[in-house]
Amino acid sequence: VLQAAVGRKKFGAAAEEIRRRLKWPKEGERQEPIFPVGESLQEVFLRSCDHMGKLTACSDALMERCMSYRRLKAAAIALSMEVKKLEGEYVGVMLPSSVAAYISILAALLAKKVPVMLNWTVGSRSLEHAAEVTALTTVLSSRRFLERVESVDLGAIESKLLFLEEFRKRLTLKEKL
Repeated sequence: VLQAAVGRKKFGAAAEEIRRRLKWPKEGERQEPIFPVGESLQEVFLRSCDHMGKLTACSDALMERCMSYRRLKAAAIALSMEVKKLEGEYVGVMLPSSVAAYISILAALLAKKVPVMLNWTVGSRSLEHAAEVTALTTVLSSRRFLERVESVDLGAIESKLLFLEEFRKRLTLKEKL
């Protein structure tokens, strides 16, 4: 991968097809990022999104396409409106490293909450301890993700789960706009 990144190795038609399908930009087509300016991570994120606009911000193995900075910003803001309504200062996030996790973390920050990353592989005792220490009342996760994970014991965390798929269904057209 490192050889490909520096141009020493080519991956052929299959890799090019994946890049094309995902609409990942070619080298030289990408706008240069600006030095982040702002007094908070949230402000820097919002300014960067405004600057980078329609350019690709992120992608993951579960997505069939890339997400632009504009869409990432819109998704984070829309979810933050729902997260703001949740009880407590802390919001748990139990997702794999993915676009959904990025959006959830950014939404919690934009809602002036502290995101608490939970690792489902540590077992119910550790999860419950993390929830107790941070007084978690809500843990954001995904049904799709949990269906793919085999034999996981969430313990008391299970009653605190709030699924991202439910948020998406509840969003009105006005909120999406």
